[in-house]
Amino acid sequence: MYAPLPKGKFACVAVDPPWSYGSDRGRGDDAKRNVSSRHYDTLTFEELSKLPLADSLAGDCFLFNFATSSFLPEAISLTRIWGFEYKQTIPWVKMTNDMSRPRMGTGSYFRNCAEFLIVGRRGRPKVLDRGVMGAFLTPRPPKHSQKPQEIFDSIERLCGGPRLEIFARSPREGWTVWGNEV
Repeated sequence: MYAPLPKGKFACVAVDPPWSYGSDRGRGDDAKRNVSSRHYDTLTFEELSKLPLADSLAGDCFLFNFATSSFLPEAISLTRIWGFEYKQTIPWVKMTNDMSRPRMGTGSYFRNCAEFLIVGRRGRPKVLDRGVMGAFLTPRPPKHSQKPQEIFDSIERLCGGPRLEIFARSPREGWTVWGNEV
């Protein structure tokens, strides 16, 4: 399904796990309308937890792990399983294109308008800029599950390279990208 992870000692890794939504999580017919597997191959928590990240990362490294509210506990668990100390959760509020209000999404109880970036640290990676804002207010990009460039710009301001993006959906300048959609 996926090629082996790139070799190297990356000091920064961003992961957008292909979480498995829908009936396999007991959400019923309502969730089937937006099942992520219609857009990309998904993995279970167990499969994600077995990713051999340590082989590709430097001893001093930052992790940036994307999660929706439905997967916050799993994302924080993966952060620890992959060998990182959980440090922070950063919200990305998905705004309308004109930036006038949050864009309403789906949800089990409340209608979601945010996604989250879980920040983890391993060792003592160097922080390049301590003035990076801890929240993002940007429109949702056009492609399903695509992340805004502003988030990656902030990551680059915070930490040096080399940088690796796992489950990338397109090439990104200054990053090594890995995933079956690249």
